[in-house]
Amino acid sequence: MKAHVKSNAIVTTCGNTKIYSPFFRFNMFCTFLTSTIGPVELEEHYWRTNNWNKMAVWVHVLLFDVDGTLLHSGGAGRRALNEAFEEIFGIPEATKEINLNGLTDAIICKKMFQTHLKRNGTGEEYRGLLRRYVEFLEQAVDESETYTLMPGISALLEVLSNLPDVLLGLGTGNIELGARIKLERSGLNRYFSFGGFGCDAAERASLIEVGFRRGEEAVKTVQPGAKTVRWVIGDTWRDIEAGRACGARVVGVATGGEDRGTLEKAKPDYIFTNFSEPVQLISVLEEARVHLMKSNDLVNYLRS
Repeated sequence: MKAHVKSNAIVTTCGNTKIYSPFFRFNMFCTFLTSTIGPVELEEHYWRTNNWNKMAVWVHVLLFDVDGTLLHSGGAGRRALNEAFEEIFGIPEATKEINLNGLTDAIICKKMFQTHLKRNGTGEEYRGLLRRYVEFLEQAVDESETYTLMPGISALLEVLSNLPDVLLGLGTGNIELGARIKLERSGLNRYFSFGGFGCDAAERASLIEVGFRRGEEAVKTVQPGAKTVRWVIGDTWRDIEAGRACGARVVGVATGGEDRGTLEKAKPDYIFTNFSEPVQLISVLEEARVHLMKSNDLVNYLRS
């Protein structure tokens, strides 16, 4: 599937937000669940409280990393960066010696300059490199033979996107155009109306904070007066560290460049091998709902 990024079908600048009615999302959620897991399981997992017919007091803002968490592009990003750098500076395979796991696009570009040109690039040089990168990336993603979604992601996002007290966003080191190209091939852009991106900040914690602020502004629009709980879902220790810095609950998933043991050392709040059973993450949110309803105290919840 070709990703037509230059059309208006994909968000093309950092921070665009499209908001859907929480009641519409909830109705679609009920339809999806009853047709897939049945009414008994629906009652068991989602109807433990009597507050579903009310606007949520708490809204859970979930920021998902892209590479290694939602999907594997089959090296498309690396190939596109290499092609762009070679075209401009004449140096092939410029990312060969760079471990890209968890790095933002800005830091990757900086490392490429330092490694091969022995200097930092100028702002214009970085912008020019990333412009060509995006152009090469469309074709690289389209032609990638090993592009794949991580286990359970499609089902998980479908359920989460229809929960009335959940708002989905992205927290990724990709510049937004790069992230949108990667997501478009598998049709995932529709789940993410906002996010924090590599074009917002070079450091991951800073871009994650931007993403949360955008999500919290969206919450004010759809559910005025609601309080928010921050969540980061990622596959590297950098995701975990950035989430912690932003006061978020952190979920590690060992589907990317780091194994479960490495992630455990970073001490996420929750850790999964993968999301092949989406109900596991849904249960984590259910646990949070119950706790918040009982205590009505976010500070105590975050400390628990």
